Amino acid sequence: MTNAYRKIDFGQTNWTGPLDGMLEAYGKATDDTGWIDLPLMNTVPLGYLSYLKVRVVGESVALRTQFAVGTSGAINIAVIPSNLIPFGFRYLVGFRLGGMGPIQLIMDSDHRLIANIPKDAIDQQINCDTVIMNGYRL
Repeated sequence: MTNAYRKIDFGQTNWTGPLDGMLEAYGKATDDTGWIDLPLMNTVPLGYLSYLKVRVVGESVALRTQFAVGTSGAINIAVIPSNLIPFGFRYLVGFRLGGMGPIQLIMDSDHRLIANIPKDAIDQQINCDTVIMNGYRL
């Protein structure tokens, strides 16, 4: 968005061109998808408490999930569409409700959200609530 900023002189001709460019860049930077519900897979039911939501605002992506799994290991819990998170691989952190230590979540290059579940976290509620910004890899 900063590349679209130009000085506009009050008396210059065609002053609306630079203004239109700035307004278009501002619009793209503030576009908001709202919360989008995505399906979870390979999880055990927590009733209404299981969810995966993604929201894109400009180039920032908010990801919010709550789930439990019935086995340990690297469990693929979701696939995030590439149009929602178009930029690369990252690590995220989830937390067990009443459990010991964090849970590692990985978004791989195929946009799979993979939870690395230790044996003592089987069937425990896991929460992750984070914001990812383009150019800033977590």
